Amino acid sequence: MTTKTTSIIALVMIALALLAGAILWNQLPDQMASHWNVNDEVDGTMPKVWGVLLMPLVTLGMFVLFLIVPGIDPLKANIAKFRPTFNLFIALIVAFMLYMHGLTFVWNLGFQNFKMSAAMLPFLGILFIFIGYMLRQAKRNWFIGIRTPWTLSRRRSVRACRA
Repeated sequence: MTTKTTSIIALVMIALALLAGAILWNQLPDQMASHWNVNDEVDGTMPKVWGVLLMPLVTLGMFVLFLIVPGIDPLKANIAKFRPTFNLFIALIVAFMLYMHGLTFVWNLGFQNFKMSAAMLPFLGILFIFIGYMLRQAKRNWFIGIRTPWTLSRRRSVRACRA
């Protein structure tokens, strides 16, 4: 997936989340549930304006950060080698964040006969599987993967170390 395609997909998803918030505005409570404890009980709320806007804005900030980081990496040529995988990761992170936002909307609209933790686990599992895949594809760089002075200074490839 190209960076341009990823950007279009991510921005469309964020715009759809904002549009959903605008459409559902009058149906959402003034204080929205925003945090659940380990027993799937609501233990945190926020005003509706933040309940609608916060997750899309945080997601947009993360998206921009994911676009900036490869450009400032001294080893940016190595990121370019696995850029399609990294771009797919960006799209998955955006989708996960907005999935969580959607679950919050569903809960606050009164559909509360599900466990929030159980609803988020399948997507979280997919995300972790993909992160493992991406880390195997990652070449030496300053931002993605395990960053210690030893891994950054080592010239040999990870694959050579496994042999």
